[in-house]
Amino acid sequence: MLDNIKIAFFFIVVFLSLSVNLPDSMVGRLGFDANYVFVACVAMMFSFMIAQRRVIVFILAACLAIIANMPEGVVAEYGVDRDFAAGLLIALLFTPFILDCLE
Repeated sequence: MLDNIKIAFFFIVVFLSLSVNLPDSMVGRLGFDANYVFVACVAMMFSFMIAQRRVIVFILAACLAIIANMPEGVVAEYGVDRDFAAGLLIALLFTPFILDCLE
């Protein structure tokens, strides 16, 4: 039950952070066509990848998803690079799967 709530919450956070700033979101900066169906698929994929991880990883991934998709002016005030946050998010999500494949 708690896993389903966690997946739904993370999906909502990632979907909203990607779709609010859609033309300049992480999806658009990676070179993909930024439409709502693709954003929903990316958010669903990230949600299922984070489903069985610890709560601290879940919170860190949610924060990185929000930072990676903020408008450039907001992030520049804090001195954070959006592409760096997107890279950390992708590394945080894909590293456990790569390690499982290498074992």
